[in-house]
Amino acid sequence: MKKLAILVFLVIFVSSVFASLELDRNIYGPSQNFDGVLKVNGTVDLDEVIKADIKNCGSYDLKEIILYDLLVNSSVYSGDFSNYSVSGSGSDSISYVSEDNNYAFQIDNTLKNVSFNFSENSGEVKIDIGLDGWDWNYLGEFSSWGSAVNSLDYDSSYADYAPSYEGINEVNPQIQKCSDFSLSVDELQNELLIKINAVAKNSSSSGSLRAKIGDETCYFNDVGLDWTSTSCNMTLDLSDESSPINLSVCVSATSSGFFLPEVPPSTDYYFISINKAVYGDYSSDFSSSSSLLKSKINDYYNSECSGDCVVPFKLSGTSFSFDPTLNLFDETVMSLIYDLDVDILEYNLSGVDLDLSYFYDLVTPSSKDEDCKLEIEFLGEDYISYFNVTDAPVPKIEVDSEYNAKNIPITFDGSSSEGGVVSYLWDFGDNSSGSGAKVQHSYSSEGNFTVVLRVKDSRQVESSISKVIKIVSIAEVLESELPGMIVELNDSVDFFSGLNGSLSDFSSGMRYSSLVGVSLDLLERIQSNFSSVKNSNLSSSAKDLKYKEFFDEMISINTKTPKWISSLYKKSHRDYTPVDNLKVPTFSKIISMSNLLDIKNEIYLFNQRNVKGDYDYELINVDFLSGESDYVYVSKSLSSSVGAEVIENLENYSSVNVFSSSCNYENSSNVVLCSGLGSNPSFEYAALSNSIVFTDAFVVPASIYEGSEILYRFDCNGTCDYGYCGDGKCSIFSDIGVNESDSLNSNYCPQDCGKNIPKLWYIVLSIVLVFGILWINFYRGPGNFFDVSNFISFKLFRKKLFMIEKDKIILKTYVLRASREGFNEMEIRKALYRKGWTVKQLDHIYEDIKRQKVYKSEGVK
Repeated sequence: MKKLAILVFLVIFVSSVFASLELDRNIYGPSQNFDGVLKVNGTVDLDEVIKADIKNCGSYDLKEIILYDLLVNSSVYSGDFSNYSVSGSGSDSISYVSEDNNYAFQIDNTLKNVSFNFSENSGEVKIDIGLDGWDWNYLGEFSSWGSAVNSLDYDSSYADYAPSYEGINEVNPQIQKCSDFSLSVDELQNELLIKINAVAKNSSSSGSLRAKIGDETCYFNDVGLDWTSTSCNMTLDLSDESSPINLSVCVSATSSGFFLPEVPPSTDYYFISINKAVYGDYSSDFSSSSSLLKSKINDYYNSECSGDCVVPFKLSGTSFSFDPTLNLFDETVMSLIYDLDVDILEYNLSGVDLDLSYFYDLVTPSSKDEDCKLEIEFLGEDYISYFNVTDAPVPKIEVDSEYNAKNIPITFDGSSSEGGVVSYLWDFGDNSSGSGAKVQHSYSSEGNFTVVLRVKDSRQVESSISKVIKIVSIAEVLESELPGMIVELNDSVDFFSGLNGSLSDFSSGMRYSSLVGVSLDLLERIQSNFSSVKNSNLSSSAKDLKYKEFFDEMISINTKTPKWISSLYKKSHRDYTPVDNLKVPTFSKIISMSNLLDIKNEIYLFNQRNVKGDYDYELINVDFLSGESDYVYVSKSLSSSVGAEVIENLENYSSVNVFSSSCNYENSSNVVLCSGLGSNPSFEYAALSNSIVFTDAFVVPASIYEGSEILYRFDCNGTCDYGYCGDGKCSIFSDIGVNESDSLNSNYCPQDCGKNIPKLWYIVLSIVLVFGILWINFYRGPGNFFDVSNFISFKLFRKKLFMIEKDKIILKTYVLRASREGFNEMEIRKALYRKGWTVKQLDHIYEDIKRQKVYKSEGVK
């Protein structure tokens, strides 16, 4: 009897599933994937959930992943998740789906085509063939204005279409006014119907107002004498695009009578907004035929299958009727829709290491901490390992292009990585590697390669980043790139020739119009020569040599030719006295710096009395054929009529282009020097910069160079005839060497310094200001304690998120039921958001569920 008990125990022991958690290292940087494995011995259902939590490191959200997803992510398994079968007698349509539901087709022959009808739509509709992710999405038409997608500064209060606007500039769009926007589209959306909204008025009855995106154009109608809200529709072809799509919408007028409103001080927002719709409106029955959906069905059951093939699919929507028709190879049938029976498959994990790095959302905490605990829950058991979190280096990869030709060296630059990096290891994705901050590598075959850069600091804390590189033949690069570049530059020719205002001045100074024209001619010549060589009788090696010449020339054009410019930000200084931050650099006209103090005194006094200036700064983005750069464009106009030289000190700028013929840039001293500008001198320049840094231009009087008596010296004990008060300065360390703040001294400047206010007043005023801000924010502002979204109120006072306790029970019951049915947290949340539940209500329910599970696992009753 005893032997039998031992034998039964051994059988149970051997047949049980055992697991262990092993981390490769215990020191990580913030937000890093774990290096380690979960070792499992036994056969497990593919829908088993692996849960991961991190403790002793502050708050951390529980992460979950289905075993099947982890096996697929790590390329351990690529088979089916389930065996599917149909049940019931089937029906020819589905009506009123209110949430995600699974169904099945039963097919016994090769599919020729598929079409489907939707009717009674009242919301978004999605179809997923094979239950592997949504394949088709119908969004419907928007009939009213929405928030603008092209400007972060959009103020919805202006969408009330008042007949007049206070403080609004009227901008004539006769050339064009443009704004950038980005669209994210689902996999099988081939067309996108968009509505472009605008506010405009027309003082004449002639001309038209139009909007343009790429080659598509639509026209606004019924623009009145007063401000009018108007819109037009256009359809974009997205068949060759990949998400996200970056586009520009431009509004232009054919006569000078049209105006758009502009909000000061912005110069690039013109009340243009975008609404998105796909395929049509909701008002009538909708039908569609998609070769891509047919391909998805064929791919799933494989056209070679015999007998009945079950094709699972999922529908999601608010309320609609779905009627599909499947055309088979030899006949047209109305395929029945069945309920879907699912049999989850098993997988033997013996000898398989589940790599934690493929548990994609499982990362270390975002801040430093010690003695952290990683806890993995699997099959009802907890597995624990400890680690520390410290600062991690930040890797960065820079590469000229992500689309390259084989056998052409590509430069990979990781030198901009941050965080005390001491080693760089490159994996080029073709079984080759390299080391160093900057490396070159070429690919001998075509395809997509994932380049990974791993960096380490002196503590051996590691971080990594990846980038996909597309490698094709040189001929393919030329064949695919040249036509698109020529089309872009044809559009650019029209764009640059139609510019006005500051963008036109900047473009003219940079000689962009002529550069685009020259590049367009060169590209057309390259394309013609490429076609000739491609169709010639030259040998393959001779063709390759020619292709290489064309390729090198194309790359040169790519990097230097602009295709678009746009204004990012503008700032002005009006009626400005150019004396602040006065710094006289060493430049060519000053031979000796021994009299620098005298020179500063004279320049200061001369500018204070004789010079006023209008300074305009504009940050401009230049989009080249390959890459982009930001420039600050500076335009200055001074009122001096007797100046000899104008000096611009550019210690904060580099790569300067001066547009005025009487000015030149002295690279050695980093100044712009203008001579012979005459009365009211003005000049312009541009510098490579992604921010506006104020620079001061000042006039240098002729006396400095003519050897005349210095106009002002600060060694006359306050008896000089020339004053220095009135510049707004009050400092013991004045730029001109005088203590202006000493009220007992004859040099005291009362108009600059005024009456000294005790420091205590500043302290009292600061305290009142701080408490005022806190009071407004917490009690009267959008974050007040009475708002259900207030985080502090919720944490401190456990503010109720539900009107009645029954709502909480209903929501919690739904979440638990959906989780047991195999839906993950993201799917559950998305469905509940559409039903009207809030983020904080769901967060509260999930925290409550997690807390109960923790209590159970620790034996707390």
